Amino acid sequence: MEMSKLSTRMTFALVAAVLLPMTLVGDDDLASRTLSVFRTKCSACHGSDLKEPESNFGHVDDLGLLARDAQHIVPGRPDDSVLFQKIAVKRDMPPRTSAKKLGIKPLTPEEIALVRAWISAGAPAGTLQAAKRP
Repeated sequence: MEMSKLSTRMTFALVAAVLLPMTLVGDDDLASRTLSVFRTKCSACHGSDLKEPESNFGHVDDLGLLARDAQHIVPGRPDDSVLFQKIAVKRDMPPRTSAKKLGIKPLTPEEIALVRAWISAGAPAGTLQAAKRP
């Protein structure tokens, strides 16, 4: 089998393995897991506790506010969401230079699939416990 076809099939299988279980979890679990990714990979530059967040985008750790941010999220439509385009298509978030300086690794395919699933599900905020900072 040609290497590119094999790679495509492996990627599809990996994404399916991540997304299929997500269809079985509730909004709270999906929100909680997505929030964990945003806190780990994004909040150092885009967190609500920052006085001057990068690009004036400082609410990645508040899922309720993020879901209502039409400039970055189109609930139910990840491919039309700027945030998803930046992390999954352009792969420019987190930026390599900032990420290296802060010790942040790029999003994994599983984390990208999780964000896609979260947006596809309508970008649920989950319960107050899941959506608020600890």
